[in-house]
Amino acid sequence: MMKKWMILALLTFVATVGFAKKKLNVSVESGDITVVCENGKTASLVFNYDGLIIEGKPAQEYLTHQSADHLKDWPEDNKKVAAYFLEKWNEKNKDGLQLVDGAKADYKMQIHVTYLDLGSVAGAMFGLKRTDGGCLVTATITIKDNKGKTLCKIKVDELKGPSTKAWDLGTNEVNRRKYAYEKMGKQVIELAKDKK
Repeated sequence: MMKKWMILALLTFVATVGFAKKKLNVSVESGDITVVCENGKTASLVFNYDGLIIEGKPAQEYLTHQSADHLKDWPEDNKKVAAYFLEKWNEKNKDGLQLVDGAKADYKMQIHVTYLDLGSVAGAMFGLKRTDGGCLVTATITIKDNKGKTLCKIKVDELKGPSTKAWDLGTNEVNRRKYAYEKMGKQVIELAKDKK
């Protein structure tokens, strides 16, 4: 009899965990997020790092303290991360707003990243969860029309991405940022589709 109760309790727990709605780290501050679902529309993508804090320090100070290579590579790393975000967004949102790398588009999407914790290799290698060692990002996403009118403002609050992908053999700061930004995009699209 006790064994049956234990099995029933375990099955109830598994079902509860399995069907629980996952927590989103994105929320609508203002406007209509369903603009993300508009088929046939495009948005130029711009990342803004003004005032960025990395692990408690202003970005310039953090990068200089790490190494000369960190500071030198930062602009190129940002381009790699932006290109990856654009590609993954467009794959995930095929029937909705597509991002383009250029000025000619229906809308403009600006992602103002205000805080980053770049994660760690040790956390990624020895952690028990996929997010151990992952990059943490706080940002504001603003979508505007061509006249500069804000259509939607989205808050990204301490979103932590996976530290690695199943097919990855190694991890680095750039990849951890890519995966966190990819998760950010997925959550924005998911939220928009839920509101549709």
